[in-house]
Amino acid sequence: MRLNTLRITCSWVACLAMAGLGFGVEPRHSAGPGYVWPYETRIGQFQIHANAPLDCRAVVDALGSLPHDLQNSLGFSPLSQPATSATEIHVFLFRKQAEFQQYLAWFIPDAPSRPAMFIQHRGIPMVFAYSRPELRQDLRHECTHALLHLQYHRLPLWLDEGLAEYFEHTAEPFGREEPQLSGEILHLNPASYQELERISDVARMTERHYQQSHQHVRYMLHHSRESREQFQKQLREFAIDRKDSK
Repeated sequence: MRLNTLRITCSWVACLAMAGLGFGVEPRHSAGPGYVWPYETRIGQFQIHANAPLDCRAVVDALGSLPHDLQNSLGFSPLSQPATSATEIHVFLFRKQAEFQQYLAWFIPDAPSRPAMFIQHRGIPMVFAYSRPELRQDLRHECTHALLHLQYHRLPLWLDEGLAEYFEHTAEPFGREEPQLSGEILHLNPASYQELERISDVARMTERHYQQSHQHVRYMLHHSRESREQFQKQLREFAIDRKDSK
């Protein structure tokens, strides 16, 4: 279920100035035909490129706390600050759905039809989205994928999607325990887990699979301190060894 968000359209420059963020005004040409990015800025490790002024408060609100939300809930070490070329994530925002679809048709000809998308192109994390009422959730979902791929490798698809579903909305209070959550995932029997584990193509993920994945993540993070610590331990098995990657 998506939360309703307050839509406040404002000047991109004015909004970023209020947020205390740097702003580069020099346009950069994309590789796509006829595209420029006249609105660019950085929010932490997110390098934002936009083809027009957008609902910038939603962008700042969506991305400003997201890395901290993941670090606080999942227990991994923060990435280097300030962001480097190895840790920055490029976010491309479009004013209209048609512009978004046209660009993706050129850049990713076989891309599925979605309102937002995360890809890694030549090792660079990229997120694409367009302005719509659900922009905040779109950005948090796809940028969660990007952050996870910088921290972990070979996460099971269902776990990757379950975490993105969980962080799509503002993270729940860290440490809040909800023992009653056990009843919500009683239907996740071993056969259900085996079914989720076998899914390697996101096109095969159904609404039921997304719900089960989200429920599992929420259960592990909030059922008890023991379940959260066990979940964090399991995630560390997928962590990228940055000493070996240098």
